[in-house]
Amino acid sequence: MDSNNKRVSTEGKGLYDLAHLHILLQNNQEKVNGLLKVFIETSGKNISELGEALGNGDAEAVRRLAHTVKGSAALLKADVVSNLAFEIERMGEEGDLSSAMNKYDLFVKNYSDLEKQIQTTLM
Repeated sequence: MDSNNKRVSTEGKGLYDLAHLHILLQNNQEKVNGLLKVFIETSGKNISELGEALGNGDAEAVRRLAHTVKGSAALLKADVVSNLAFEIERMGEEGDLSSAMNKYDLFVKNYSDLEKQIQTTLM
């Protein structure tokens, strides 16, 4: 994965593991859809707040919000988004946000791709 400066190529592969969710939720499509909807709602809010925290230089809020999104993405096995969130979380933990906005921009692009794929699944 090249998460340094560009969107990670996901052509031909899923951005999350839908089969994993079906196993986790015992093939209950209603629960899978519900989890995906909650992920989009809560992650979108957290990502917006993360951007605000970065703009305000609030390293602790950056750490906390990135940690939350990382865990949610990991549950979906959305590895690209989870790994980028982890990198941002680490920056917040270390109190060094100097390159965090560039990482955040990349993170948002990849999250947007993930959200589109989830929305397609929910149709």
